[in-house]
Formats: sequence, structure tokens, C-alpha cells
Amino acid sequence: MSNVKNIFAWTLLVGITLILGVSLADDEKESIAVTMSVKGTVEFRTVQTDWKPLKFGVVFKDGDIVRTGPDGFASIVFTDDKTELKVRPKTEITLNAERNADFNLSKKIGQTVGELFVSARQPKGYIQVESPLAVATVKGTEFVSLVRSTGDTRIVTLEGVVELKRKDNQQVIEVAAGRRGTAYSDGRLIEAESDPANVPNFQQDSGTGGDMGKSIEILFENDEGEKRRVIIEVEEEE
Repeated sequence: MSNVKNIFAWTLLVGITLILGVSLADDEKESIAVTMSVKGTVEFRTVQTDWKPLKFGVVFKDGDIVRTGPDGFASIVFTDDKTELKVRPKTEITLNAERNADFNLSKKIGQTVGELFVSARQPKGYIQVESPLAVATVKGTEFVSLVRSTGDTRIVTLEGVVELKRKDNQQVIEVAAGRRGTAYSDGRLIEAESDPANVPNFQQDSGTGGDMGKSIEILFENDEGEKRRVIIEVEEEE
């Protein structure tokens, strides 16, 4: 295991159990992800509401926005395949996702600024992270996305492969494990070896306490009054 990968040895194990059915009903499509851990100042807003504090167990819908303060950190998990997002301080992301015919989510995370860790080891549907300059497409992997205020976007791949494409000229590179790809505001798109010392430590931000051992129950009800629930249990990996 590489030094970069060791930084992320700690993660969340998320068990998802569907009761009264093996898949989500049509009316259940709006809920796409859930908050698993929050530290410091973290806020979110929906298309109908203004900014409010983010708490453990908050369920997200398509178009919801999350932002972290100087001391903020959040862990978010998508409900279809356990894809996890770890959001570091001074970061803003928009969660966009649609369910396809087999009820998996096609995910597009908009990242305006900041530092984001994505773990998608067994993705269902496609996963993209889009910054002002570039789009990163996941191919079953773990990676870090860094977006500066200038729009400069850097992808550091920890496992698997990430495709990085500039939005202006459609230039594409593939970023393998242990490598980094950077889209600069001056038009450059560069792939090079990554330096573990320059990779943000998401393990240190997240800690190990607080929400471990908790569970979240998401209850759904369709037009006929049929109820289903998703139980998500959180425990620390050994």
C-alpha cells in the first residue's frame, strides 16, 4: 500500500438494508444521500430553503448545496452504492443525482472551491466531479479533488483511474493511482507523479468519535400508503 493510500486507511463502513422490498419505489427517487458525520461549522441549503446548520442524519435531494467553514468537515454517503464524500474546510459542493431505470444514481458533484475526497470502490451509474475548469469522471476509485479560487483543479488518484477533461477545449488525460492531473486557468492540462506530503489528511479532519455506532432510518411512503425504510448503520473500520 502506498504512503498516499495509507493516509486514508480509516473510513466509514456503511451498511444499507432495504426493508419491505429490494429497491426504492418510484416516489422514493428524490433522496440521494445522507450525512454520516459533521465536525465544526458546516451548512447546507436546498432549492426551497436558505443556509442552515448541517447535522448527522440529514438526507439530501438533487440540487442541495453543502459548504464548510474554516473548521468544518462533513462525511456524506450516497444511498445506492455507498460512494462516500469527505468535505474538508472552506469547501463548497452541489449534490446532483438522478436515479436510472435500475434505481442506481447517476451522480454529478459540483465543486466550486476547496478539497474533496471521493471513495467509489463499487460505483453504480456514473460519477463525476465538476469544477469551473474541468470534469473528473470516476472509474471505480478513490481520489482527492482540489479546486482553488482561481479555478485551478487538481486530481490526485489514490486507487484506480480518474479521467480529467478540460471544459474549454475538451482535452483529456487519465490519472492513475499515485499520479496527479492538474487543469490550470491558463489552459494547461498536466499529468505528473503525486507527492504524498501535499495530499490533505482527511483522516485527521474526520476523527473517529461522535457518530460511530449510530444508525439512520429513512422512511418512505407512496401514494397507496405503502411504507418502506432504509436503515443505514455506521461503524468504524478495524
